[in-house]
Amino acid sequence: MTGNTSSFTTPDGRNVTIQIDDVGEEIKVLDDEENEVGSIRLSYIDCENDDYYKITWMYLDKQGDKFLRQGIGREALKLHNEFFRSPIVASDDDGIVKGDGSHLTGDAPGFINVMRKEGLVCSSAFDETPEDDG
Repeated sequence: MTGNTSSFTTPDGRNVTIQIDDVGEEIKVLDDEENEVGSIRLSYIDCENDDYYKITWMYLDKQGDKFLRQGIGREALKLHNEFFRSPIVASDDDGIVKGDGSHLTGDAPGFINVMRKEGLVCSSAFDETPEDDG
């Protein structure tokens, strides 16, 4: 994957590499042996008023839960913001799978709530695209 790459050390001392593709639609996280930890997929939304990215799929548990709650998701979104300077939105936790496939499961609702409070993810009210109707 070409694009933007950064190293991150988790609070428990493990190193990961965060790679963001050139168009900002995929963030991959690899451990120090280059095994996949997980991925964040985003859709670029070209909106009349303001372009933005929407999280459509996110998992960081490909190796089980050992990399969860280590700040990797937060760091990945911060890097995305630094590189692309566009808002990121996520669906609300309403139990409905959206037309683009996005929905929140597992730890995602809590994570997204924290990221909204920190300003890394915008309110879903920002995302008023027709495909969100279900």
